[in-house]
Amino acid sequence: MKHKRTRLRMDRVLLLAGSVLLLLFLAVMAVRAVFFSDTGPRPTAAGQGSDSTRNQAGKTQRVSVTATGDILLEEPLLNTFGSGSWQDCLADIDPLLAADDLTIANMEVPIGGEELGITGIDYSFNAPARTAQNLKDHSIEFVSLANNHAADRGTQGILNTH
Repeated sequence: MKHKRTRLRMDRVLLLAGSVLLLLFLAVMAVRAVFFSDTGPRPTAAGQGSDSTRNQAGKTQRVSVTATGDILLEEPLLNTFGSGSWQDCLADIDPLLAADDLTIANMEVPIGGEELGITGIDYSFNAPARTAQNLKDHSIEFVSLANNHAADRGTQGILNTH
């Protein structure tokens, strides 16, 4: 029985890891689709690469992407910043986040809002409703929500996260 549980946990970990890798792959493909034009003919001469990294003027375009670790908000951290606002927490890295073309973050908690209880007790998390705007205010453009805490506040927490 113990072996069966261990196997089930390993299957879940592998499924989660595969899902995260798929999301990252899709994010990279979306960036390529937005920033790189691939509509012209491809060069056929030996040694020439694809023109997908060149804009219409023929100049190479560069894209800067920043990826953060988990954004994991819990009650003690939020209390440190007062009133559930953590604007100042990211202020030191604002220049870095603003300078790139795309910032990707993993939102490790649902944004269920205050009505579902802001906690971090017993590894069950929930962030204030203002969190989504805080991320946007700090130039975080893409947020992954696929993680083991996505359903910490049940269906309503998932529905409130936007």
